[in-house]
Amino acid sequence: MKGGSMTTTASLPLIETEVKVKANNNGRKKLIDLNDLLEILGPLEEHDVKPWRDTKLPVSLINVLVQARKTFEDIGNLADNIAEERLMNRLLVGKYTSETAIRQYLQILNYIWKTHYQLDDLVASVENGKNVWYVLIAGERRLRSHKLIWLEGCSDCREKYGKEEPGKCFQRHFHTKKMEVEVRIRENISPKEMQRLQLSENIHMALPPHEEAEGYQRYYSLLQVAYPDLSLARYARMIGRGQERITNALRFCGLFESLKDDIRSGKLLYGAGVSLAKLQEEGLNEEEVSWWRRRYDLEHWKVSDLQDHIAKFLRIRRSGQHSMFDVMTAEQVGITRRLQMRKVVAREIITAVWTWIHYFDIVLSYLKEDKLGQDESPFSIRSPVRMFKALAERQKQALPLLEKHLSAASYEECKETIEQFAKVLPVLEAAATTEGTAEEIGVLTLPSYTKA
Repeated sequence: MKGGSMTTTASLPLIETEVKVKANNNGRKKLIDLNDLLEILGPLEEHDVKPWRDTKLPVSLINVLVQARKTFEDIGNLADNIAEERLMNRLLVGKYTSETAIRQYLQILNYIWKTHYQLDDLVASVENGKNVWYVLIAGERRLRSHKLIWLEGCSDCREKYGKEEPGKCFQRHFHTKKMEVEVRIRENISPKEMQRLQLSENIHMALPPHEEAEGYQRYYSLLQVAYPDLSLARYARMIGRGQERITNALRFCGLFESLKDDIRSGKLLYGAGVSLAKLQEEGLNEEEVSWWRRRYDLEHWKVSDLQDHIAKFLRIRRSGQHSMFDVMTAEQVGITRRLQMRKVVAREIITAVWTWIHYFDIVLSYLKEDKLGQDESPFSIRSPVRMFKALAERQKQALPLLEKHLSAASYEECKETIEQFAKVLPVLEAAATTEGTAEEIGVLTLPSYTKA
């Protein structure tokens, strides 16, 4: 069927989901008919859409349910800006005027996010003798900022008036004694349209890419059940995003869970994760993909570097040409990769050692010229002394371990150097407390470590 038409519902299975029971702390299994979900969704294109209406709502009446955004940063700064400039973009809110409509919305929301919302979990408002329910579509950061202004006040008011009773700052800026917020309301929005709006309206403060990706994937999975012919390009247009962005989002969601966890925690960049997902799509297992991730970390690649290396690898793989890894046994591949990692690590360590030696060269030159700790010196005396002490401690620990690897003459020479260094350390530490001169420190009697 073309154009995202509804799928036939005759043979659709029942799906099992957890439903929370408020009467006790246990959960019970309930079968939800997918036919019901498809009936709720309706046709892909909606034409009978009610207009938006601008008004104000008490903050306490707006139900905030699960959506893609999980991270809320800079709420304090946003609150200060709203207090100073007022709200520039109204919150979007859906208003449900019938119990059937709100229950259908909760049913779809629970299906997408694997949540367990029930009608009793929501705050209802009574209008004209009937219950109505307001649900936030977009603007949770702005809503939280209003609550912060009410409870704690903005930075300017806290600085000027100190700690005040809740609501004082809010009244001062918004000229109202009610904690309310400007909203744009649309009545009885379909559950499908609610999800689309939530994803497409996150423009005022971009979502973290991994949260955005999971939102796209969950909504797309829902729509594919009802509209199996829905193309990725059309889905991207529906939510106002580029197709490549959606493709990368779906790639991220298919990535191994360990790598997704690293992205969520900030240990791995989202762009790097998307690149690694391409390897997974090509059939590489978790260990093989993790090997590429380690190379990315250890060799300090940029995301673009990782993309180039993976693209080259995949071109060779798809061309039918065999790389050396293709003709090796699993054990040989593992050994080769470990050796390559050791080579990378060794290079990093050697670079660090020479950086340390260069540091000591500079410090010694300032010591010899009696400039260490002076205005023209980049170092005080205290910092180099701590470094010298750390070096001496490690030399002392290393010498017994090196004895069997050194000739007798070399061992004695190292031992004598370390002993001389140990004698100088107390003088250096004393000088660090008095900012002594090079002559007082006795630096000219130090051996030449730069040649060693």
